[in-house]
Amino acid sequence: CINLAVPLFAFSEPVPPAPRKFRGKEWTIWDRFDVQGIKPDGKEMTLAEFLDYFKKEHDLDVIFVACEGWNVYAGHLIQKIQEERLPQRLSEIVAKLSKKKIEEHVKALKIEIDCNSEEGEEDVDFPTVYYRI
Repeated sequence: CINLAVPLFAFSEPVPPAPRKFRGKEWTIWDRFDVQGIKPDGKEMTLAEFLDYFKKEHDLDVIFVACEGWNVYAGHLIQKIQEERLPQRLSEIVAKLSKKKIEEHVKALKIEIDCNSEEGEEDVDFPTVYYRI
């Protein structure tokens, strides 16, 4: 750290971030979920498959999905909107909400999620999801 107003030079090392815990799983703000959005058959995951992935792989019940400030999925959305979006691909939903085509050079979407917690469980921030397309 250099402060030019004071004749002092100090060296410091960053402190590791505090771990966060949720149902026996632990992570820090430096961690992230890497999700391969393209399935082995070459097709992209639908929103329903994305939600299912977190349930099966991480035992997390996702109740909120946002990308670039757009609410892709939320438990409080009108039922009709939820039903329309579940069979759609995530990139398709984001492009539709933002009214911009996802450009060719974009290889991943940065997605924020929130998960259902039981009564009395502490509210935690989940790692960012890098959804590879």
